[in-house]
Amino acid sequence: MKAHLAVLGLFFASSVASAALIEKTVELSSPAVKPEQTMWLGLDFSTGKIIENVKWNDPKSPKWDIRSAASYFATNRAKVWFLNTRAFETVKEAPSNANYETDSEFDPDGLFGPRKKGFYNKPLTECCNYDMLAGHLRVPKPHVMVIQTADNHFAKLQVVQYVRKGKGAKMSHDEDGEIFQDSRGDDGKTHVLIRYKYNTVAGDRKLE
Repeated sequence: MKAHLAVLGLFFASSVASAALIEKTVELSSPAVKPEQTMWLGLDFSTGKIIENVKWNDPKSPKWDIRSAASYFATNRAKVWFLNTRAFETVKEAPSNANYETDSEFDPDGLFGPRKKGFYNKPLTECCNYDMLAGHLRVPKPHVMVIQTADNHFAKLQVVQYVRKGKGAKMSHDEDGEIFQDSRGDDGKTHVLIRYKYNTVAGDRKLE
């Protein structure tokens, strides 16, 4: 009887642990206009909901964790650690001793770049390489980001695909990516595909 209860307890604990993790793939799509005119799209990790026109560090905004304007990223008072691995499943836990970075004010494109100086998250914004010869594409790097949200939840995230004007770049085993023609053609939007896994239990660092 005791052994039976122990097995049940182990099964219940395992079920609770797996139920605490939410994995989603979402696409953030915004009009393909000049970078300084692109609206910010917010993403709520807990629901996968996308919120338009979110403002940085605005307590009146609906809940969101990260935001994107094409290939530019900021967070809602979160911290991000950049991990040089493409193996999403092998990142099993958010480390406690990593150098997590908060948002800071900087010019993401350099002095003469198209996006104005503002508050961005550097590790997230540097998730893609710029490829002018491939049609001004952003090519996702084979990396994983670990995020600690403002309310002390942990998530891991990977930008897996970027599409602009009918041409796309997928993350591959190296930083050159895989260039392809998107079946939607030039629909006037920029599409950023993100994969993430989020722990619904505050303070729990488990990510697998």
